[in-house]
Amino acid sequence: GGGGGDGGRALGGAALVFLPGTREIDDVRTALLASAAFGADATQAEWVLALHGSLPPDEQRRVFARPPGGGGAIKVVLATNVAKTSITIDDVGFVIDAGRVKEE
Repeated sequence: GGGGGDGGRALGGAALVFLPGTREIDDVRTALLASAAFGADATQAEWVLALHGSLPPDEQRRVFARPPGGGGAIKVVLATNVAKTSITIDDVGFVIDAGRVKEE
């Protein structure tokens, strides 16, 4: 839609998206990276991050880092619902909850 052509990057803060499980995280990440907004820019693509318990600790820690200043990249963290109560990511400006819970 209209606007200043910044792709929403001026809105401020990272986006934290809660999803029911790792399959949904992988699906959403793949879809985002296939889009022009997130996949066409190599720096932006690096900041579409997954967060779930089966990731190695160094990948999990990456969600607490911030994209380099001036690059215009938006950090998007795709997390399982488990992360809701166990972590705080201080630069999150938007939270999106898919509203679905994986049944055990």
